[in-house]
Amino acid sequence: MLAWQAEIQRIFVGEIQNHFDAEERTLFPVALRFAGLGGLVDELLGEHARLRDYFALASETTMDPAKLHDFSRKLAAHIRKEERELFESLQKLLPAEDMAMLGRALAKALEEVGTDRSSCELPNQATRLRSLRDIKGG
Repeated sequence: MLAWQAEIQRIFVGEIQNHFDAEERTLFPVALRFAGLGGLVDELLGEHARLRDYFALASETTMDPAKLHDFSRKLAAHIRKEERELFESLQKLLPAEDMAMLGRALAKALEEVGTDRSSCELPNQATRLRSLRDIKGG
């Protein structure tokens, strides 16, 4: 297996998969209470599915450099969409106390799957791609 594909799979299994699951169980249902956010949640769910497909390619060692480039652009765009559209909208629609409760619920969902909430802040030490030298320990 190419080292970079193994590294992408490691990041997905260790961090991003849990992040997606926590969002889908905790954050998205709250957003769906607001009619204006239904389309955005549908887009984000679709992006989660497409990104999972890319992670599967890495796991199967069938991701080529062009797909890696496309994947990285899609992941970055997805994160920006969540931050700039979903989170901003929820901050406008929810009272501060409800937003704080949502944050605690998301943190709890991440804890339940063994993921530290701070690990979902991208980039971070756990989710950075390591060099081949780092992976091989030399």
